[in-house]
Amino acid sequence: MVLFIVTIVFASVTESMSLLYMCPITSTVVCEYIRNASLCCLLIYDDLSKHAVAYRHLSLALLKPVGREAYPSDVFYLHSRILERSCGLNLCYGLGAIACLPIIETLGNDLSAYVATNVISITDGQLYLDTILFGHGVFPAVSF
Repeated sequence: MVLFIVTIVFASVTESMSLLYMCPITSTVVCEYIRNASLCCLLIYDDLSKHAVAYRHLSLALLKPVGREAYPSDVFYLHSRILERSCGLNLCYGLGAIACLPIIETLGNDLSAYVATNVISITDGQLYLDTILFGHGVFPAVSF
């Protein structure tokens, strides 16, 4: 018997910046609870570029200095902290696991943007989806 648990932690773009900032962190905590109960779960962050924007707005309100592309310099640290929580536990800790799929929106397919390069450097592999291929009916629209 296979048991699937679906939990959705959602914050709309109309919510406050603090809720948009806390949504990925809260979903990570929920998945850690499932992992620590010796279960496996899949965590999809949609989308970490919006999370970086929310963190930027909160940082500007707190008068933190901004860095490259007007993002605070510690946005890399923030994303690495939540993405590195995805792991598999060994037998001593119950064999639970979290698999993570972060989604990043790029403007004009610019993969050299600050948030995109941060997440690319943290993760093990990437898929690039192309809107032109999607418009031509190619599914999945994975760019090579």
